[in-house]
Amino acid sequence: MKKLLLVFPLTVAGSLIPLWIYSLGETNGGKNPPDHSSSAAGSTRVRDSIQGIGFVEPATEARRLVFKVNGVIARCLAEVGQAYKKGDVLMALDGREQLAAVAVADAEWKLAISERDKILIGVNPHQIEAAVQKVELLNEDVRYWQNEHERAKSLFTRRTISPSEYDKIFSEWNHARSALRQANADLRYLQHFVRDEDRAVANARAVAAAARLDLARRQLEDTILRAPFDGNVLEVIKRDGEGSRLLDPEAVAVFGDISRLRIRAEFDERFVARLRVGQKATVSGRGLGDATHTGRVVVIKPVMGKKTIFSRSATERKDLDIVQVMVEMDADFSAPIGLEVDVKLVNQEQ
Repeated sequence: MKKLLLVFPLTVAGSLIPLWIYSLGETNGGKNPPDHSSSAAGSTRVRDSIQGIGFVEPATEARRLVFKVNGVIARCLAEVGQAYKKGDVLMALDGREQLAAVAVADAEWKLAISERDKILIGVNPHQIEAAVQKVELLNEDVRYWQNEHERAKSLFTRRTISPSEYDKIFSEWNHARSALRQANADLRYLQHFVRDEDRAVANARAVAAAARLDLARRQLEDTILRAPFDGNVLEVIKRDGEGSRLLDPEAVAVFGDISRLRIRAEFDERFVARLRVGQKATVSGRGLGDATHTGRVVVIKPVMGKKTIFSRSATERKDLDIVQVMVEMDADFSAPIGLEVDVKLVNQEQ
């Protein structure tokens, strides 16, 4: 009987509680109580984050420099950590053979230019003047023997001279005319000594010689390793006396612009849909101590690849494909090139 008396009040109270809550809602105008868990308009709510591993590199990437030709390094001017301007000499091979080839090509080019100029100028003007004088002299001879022939012809008609004398004068006249024709031909040859074909050949030889000289200079330039842009030498792999071969997979130096750093991070394929350009990134790691640096995603590679960086965790799956993300760091960020770091990308919901 006592138990029944206790249960009955509890049952009544349980049925009255919903009615009391409903009456409170009606008292507030039928409105629900404010939701203090929701943010104000325009605020940002952090949804989740993505973890990845990356390494520090120059914004220009670390360039592995090689020579374009085979040879032995004669000079190594590059120093690790030293800054260089674009075009500064870093290393040079022994280029004595290429230097000699440039000297030969330069001499051949100068000879071709001289021959071309000689042809284009034509015959010496004094030689043409001498030919003109010779034509005038022979013209006088022709006129003289023509007059002699006319006089001899008149005398021969009157039987005053013998046929042999007449034939001799006639022969001299013909000889003078032949000599005049020869002199006129020689003069025309000298005046038109340079033909269009001769000009074309001379120009072609000069152009070919200039091309050989340019090739020799390029081959000499290939023995010099220059800075591809403003930056710093990150590593010197080969020095004076060591050989460089085109088929050698090892570079001779590593170069990059360390004034601007970025993080090349790798994220598993299961996070691809959550990657966005402009995402905020936080970078930390053992090599950075307790410091945490910020940056933002500037590039998401459009192709997948295999993992190159491992977290050395026993549970890590190495068979997953990854996507590489470039994170641009803040200006005050400084770290050794190649340092492995942890990268966290924060997804935000506006």
